[in-house]
Amino acid sequence: MKHCALLSWQYENYGTLFQCYALGKLVQDMGYSATHIRYNPDIEKLKTSRLKLLFNPVKLMLAIYNKFFVRRLGYGICQYERHIRFESFRNTFVLMSDDIQTDIKFNALNTQFDAFICGSDQIWTPLAFSPRYFLDFVHDDSKKIAYAPSFGQSVIRDRAIAKKMFALVDAIPHLSVREKTGARLIRQHLGKDVPVVLDPTLLLTAEDWKKVENTAYKTPGNYIFCYFLGKNERYWKAISRFAKEYGLKIVLPPVFQKDFSRSEYAFKDIGPAEFIRLLENARFVCTDSFHGTVFSMLFKKQFATFLRFKETARNNQNSRVFNILETLNLQERLFSKANGLEKLYKTAIDYTTVYSLLATEKEKSLSYLKNALQSATGGRADG
Repeated sequence: MKHCALLSWQYENYGTLFQCYALGKLVQDMGYSATHIRYNPDIEKLKTSRLKLLFNPVKLMLAIYNKFFVRRLGYGICQYERHIRFESFRNTFVLMSDDIQTDIKFNALNTQFDAFICGSDQIWTPLAFSPRYFLDFVHDDSKKIAYAPSFGQSVIRDRAIAKKMFALVDAIPHLSVREKTGARLIRQHLGKDVPVVLDPTLLLTAEDWKKVENTAYKTPGNYIFCYFLGKNERYWKAISRFAKEYGLKIVLPPVFQKDFSRSEYAFKDIGPAEFIRLLENARFVCTDSFHGTVFSMLFKKQFATFLRFKETARNNQNSRVFNILETLNLQERLFSKANGLEKLYKTAIDYTTVYSLLATEKEKSLSYLKNALQSATGGRADG
């Protein structure tokens, strides 16, 4: 069996973990082993920060309070109960390597794997540039595959970062991206035309995802499932009014401290398996998340997608949401003054057409991945 190493973000984020699991499963289903490289690009920053804490007693006390009290009381971004469920999902469904941080350990991977895949997620964002996510440590360029990485932005304003990034991209022969904006950036900087492929989460079926959900997790009845990574209060006011009018509860995985005051159903123990369960059983989904939108489509939900960023913002990442909605002809699911929640709730989605378009895109994406793996490994999966 040929062995593949996968490198992507591994933060405690639903979409991040879902795409790691999905890509690994797809590679395995094609007959290869799939090991995710356990790498934290912020490790040196963390070491420096901890060292500085030793010389700042006030910050040290705040850090201790946050670690041992705030997290366990259910406030903050990483609640203790949720953390345990994330770890359980990762340990059960995602094969991880040992910690890989040093140049020596990265170089050693070259003798252990037959191919290397970077992607998906926003691993190529210029806001958090790391050469590792461009497979800079791989000695043989022919073994490099980029599957659906995202730049997260349509414009890269930092010219120095852009120069470094595209020199690394140019060394990857099996190259694809997740959004059309990414393909345009590569054409602009390298003169190359590259395929746009689906996020790996969309290459699995709803039935595939049901196999990893927590079926024992109790849902509260008629509810809206809300997953927001932004803090737009105007959105929350609209959702609150709508929920009250239609007698629907608001269920959400809390991301910010204020989320606990938005609903009595701000559950602090929602891990990846519980996230799938709650979204699957919702009457309606409201989200500003790319993967929240993806799973709404996979489970054929009535949903509303909200734009998290202002179009003028320097860190605007709306292009990834625009791209997937446009690809599947669902642009009308964007929340706006003309497209209010009542209209989006009552307007049925033609999922027959959506799934027909999705099938075409899946075929192209799976074909790309299969061919790239065969080429990078020098032959058939069992060769």
